[in-house]
Amino acid sequence: MVASFGYAVAAIVSVGMVLPQYERSFLRRVELLFTTFSPFGWACCALLLSRVVGSVFMAPDGTSFVWAGVRLGLFLVLMIPVLLFGNSQTKLGHELRLMRESWNRSEATDHETDA
Repeated sequence: MVASFGYAVAAIVSVGMVLPQYERSFLRRVELLFTTFSPFGWACCALLLSRVVGSVFMAPDGTSFVWAGVRLGLFLVLMIPVLLFGNSQTKLGHELRLMRESWNRSEATDHETDA
């Protein structure tokens, strides 16, 4: 967690140094920094909450695969809002669907030419 916090600080500083070249308004820069790095904060909170909520269901055990599975499941559920927001901003889900359809079409034509 400490290493990821260090990476986040380094990323914020590096983006903060470059961003003024592209955006003149200070408030817009703050907004861009916040929206860019808020998923990191959400993920840190989700990790913490997965530990707290997971300890309600079972005793914390660092060597248990069940404990790790419970925390992973809770973390993934808590990350759904971030994924939905990211998809609404980037339309990544639509792009991935188009890529899959393109691959399926190319596989179908490959089988036809093999015959």
